[in-house]
Amino acid sequence: MLVVGVVIGAGIFITTGIMAKTLPSAGLILVAWIVGGILTLAGALTYAELGASMPEAGGQYVFIRKAYGPLSGFLFGWITFAIYMNGVIAYMSITFVEYFTYFLPFLSTDNVIFSSAFGLFGQTFNYTLSVGHLAAIALIAVLSTINFLGVRFGKSIQNTFTVVKIGIIILFIVLGLTTGTGTRVDFSLNPTGAGFGQIIIGFGLALVIGLIAFDGWNTLTWLGGEIKNPARNITLALVYGTGTITVLYLLINIVYLTALPINEMANSFKIAEDAAFALHGNAATGVISAAVVISIFGGLNGVILAGPRI
Repeated sequence: MLVVGVVIGAGIFITTGIMAKTLPSAGLILVAWIVGGILTLAGALTYAELGASMPEAGGQYVFIRKAYGPLSGFLFGWITFAIYMNGVIAYMSITFVEYFTYFLPFLSTDNVIFSSAFGLFGQTFNYTLSVGHLAAIALIAVLSTINFLGVRFGKSIQNTFTVVKIGIIILFIVLGLTTGTGTRVDFSLNPTGAGFGQIIIGFGLALVIGLIAFDGWNTLTWLGGEIKNPARNITLALVYGTGTITVLYLLINIVYLTALPINEMANSFKIAEDAAFALHGNAATGVISAAVVISIFGGLNGVILAGPRI
């Protein structure tokens, strides 16, 4: 549950539109998702072996400390704590708020409360504080409090939201592929006649962007010291979790490609919302916005649940 719950957060509902900007080919976009799934599975198998042999809380921190010494482990731990985890939590919470504006528009990050600028290293940086930023901070505080109250409470929240999100995603896929006003998709690998070098560069960029949506699969190893029979359960959870995610991602992307032309996808930030509107109208937009909010909430809770184990 944790693997699926953490990985399926905000990425899959945003990244395909960004991928379409660098890779205007429906066929290659799907290939990029397949390759991303294979790379993730390879990483999962590696971490499954490491997690089974070193079932301690901390995941990569433990692996790096034992392989390269305490200094390397110390540096990795602090980089993860000070930069990576903060960035992931901030990105997910802001995306949550952006989708939640469908229901409460005033929560938008465009609703600026304070704006300023400062100079650093000869550059000018603009800083804004909006209602959306405050809402994101409040969300992080609520989830942190939930997990502070106890692991069992946080785990029950995680499992509930994971089941709900998978159910809604499957419903979105089924309805998207069987009903609505979708169009026939050209899955040729090079519909624009671009040069080989341009395709390779675009594919590489799209693959990197797509891998963002797979991020979080390694979170399970952070809880290694709390998992029963880690040699068996870590392996099964990582393999089945990444496999399930890859299949769901492929099907979701087929729905996107059926709903929107490539040029429209490239200009879409909330691609799940736009695809739902194109297929089923305004009513479906509200449903998919709620689904994305639930998905991100569960994913963010999983990150906050597992993160302190580093």
